[in-house]
Amino acid sequence: MTREMLFQGGGRAAFWYRKGRQGFSLMELLVVVAVIAVLMGLSFPAIQGAIDRARVTRARAEISSLQQAWLAYWNTYYDHTTGARPSFWPSSGEMNAFAVGVLAGENTDANPQGIAFMDFDDQHLEDGFLDPWGNLYQLELRDAVRVESEWTFQTRVFLGNTARANY
Repeated sequence: MTREMLFQGGGRAAFWYRKGRQGFSLMELLVVVAVIAVLMGLSFPAIQGAIDRARVTRARAEISSLQQAWLAYWNTYYDHTTGARPSFWPSSGEMNAFAVGVLAGENTDANPQGIAFMDFDDQHLEDGFLDPWGNLYQLELRDAVRVESEWTFQTRVFLGNTARANY
């Protein structure tokens, strides 16, 4: 390669050419790899924290939706005149496939009108309603309580393992 090939167009270098050297040295590659490793190490906790916050936010939204769905189920099937409970009323348990079927309107034994109180994917109808960590939501459904002149419904939907998140 001649000097004339290095300079074209009024003295500007068209490309860089180092005589006798090709590629990078091992030391240069190790420095680049070390810098990338340090940057990844610094960014991993931030990324993991964002993922955890997203899971907690999703769990809170799903818990709120489940509470509203059970409230709607209660208001539909609870007999306020006699105080009779709905035919299906688990005092506690999991959001398994049966409970999902009740809220989805698929189980007409416990939901005779077939009302969909909440929309679920087909996977939830088979496996139950899982929290963001892959475990079934836990239920604690209490009877209605009369407060002054109105009946109020009490429910609690929570995560089975409190070590995952505190609400």
